[in-house]
Amino acid sequence: MTSIRVVRIACHPECQRMGYGTKALELLCKYYEGKFINIDIDNNMEESDEDNKTDNKGKKKLKPLLSKLEDVKPPFIYYLGTSFGLTNNLYNFWQKNGYKALYLAMNSNSITGEHSCIMIKPINEGNIKVLNEEINMDQKIIKWFEPFSSDFKHRFISLLSFNFNKLDIKLCLSILEPEVTTSTAKNNDNDDNEYENKKDMNKNEIELFITKFDFKRLELYSRNMTNYNNIIDLIPVIAHLYFNKKIFVSLSYIQAGVLLGVGLQRKNFDDIVKEFNIEINQLLAMFNKMVKKFVNYIKNIYTKEIEYEEEIDMNKNKEILKTKNENKGNVLKEMQKELKSEGDKIIEKDREVKKKYMEEKLKKMEKKEELMTKKKRKRDKKEDDDNDIDKNDKSESD
Repeated sequence: MTSIRVVRIACHPECQRMGYGTKALELLCKYYEGKFINIDIDNNMEESDEDNKTDNKGKKKLKPLLSKLEDVKPPFIYYLGTSFGLTNNLYNFWQKNGYKALYLAMNSNSITGEHSCIMIKPINEGNIKVLNEEINMDQKIIKWFEPFSSDFKHRFISLLSFNFNKLDIKLCLSILEPEVTTSTAKNNDNDDNEYENKKDMNKNEIELFITKFDFKRLELYSRNMTNYNNIIDLIPVIAHLYFNKKIFVSLSYIQAGVLLGVGLQRKNFDDIVKEFNIEINQLLAMFNKMVKKFVNYIKNIYTKEIEYEEEIDMNKNKEILKTKNENKGNVLKEMQKELKSEGDKIIEKDREVKKKYMEEKLKKMEKKEELMTKKKRKRDKKEDDDNDIDKNDKSESD
């Protein structure tokens, strides 16, 4: 990746802090962004090369030593960079001109006691192209600078407890750039409306770092019911979450500085008082308000989580009740069908029994009638026989 490094900015001592260095950097940046170049420079340069090869006397004509910026096409670069011994004034100067830190040496210089710092300003951040095989080998533009900047800040936060624990708190805040308010009086309890679009941690994620017992201790301190020594072990955890942008609480500049000094650099309150030049009572009052903000933030997450769980349970109960009612209606319909089918079976069976009974009764009646007919015939035959015998007897007697 091609780049330009600014080594020194020379300025007369009597003209320092008058904006000349800032203006020089601004013009340099505009030049490499191509804002000075003449649109027709390529054509003009080709024509001038052909025309200026020889003069009227046939001698070679040399190019001028200096040219106007609009006549010189700038080379393509990805960023402007600089390196210097870290001090508060120097860092603020480069930061004001759009440069961001990407490296800070852990060991300080043995002579000056300063840490070497590298800062860069992207010129063409979105012009790196890579081939993405998943999208038919199309060219995809990516931003390269932001991941490096985020990684530097993440490592810097962790290293503040080690080699960087003696750095000035204000300088560290300038490097980390937390979102702070300008006043502590701005809605101390619920001033997180500007973070509504940020994604909060949920209850389970918070409990990985702060248990319910830890939260109880924080809550007691926020009510002035215990000493800060009972919650001092939780401040590094809160500081890491806050500066790594895992939790979003609006703090004032001094509150963010106290959180950084105590939580990340492990400084005591006496050292912080000296750096900010305020009274210890004021510092402890701000510290208490800061803890109260984090307590309210975590409490709001717990409340939202409970409300969400209750809403889910209510929806589940409604679904279960609805399913039960549907199942109940289906059961009733099934029971009605079964009862109807069983009733039809019983009626049909009763009909068959009655039919069989009637058929058997008819058969019995037919048999009885047949027997009676046989008996009548026998009786009639006997009577006829008796009559014949009587007739024969009379005829014999005659």
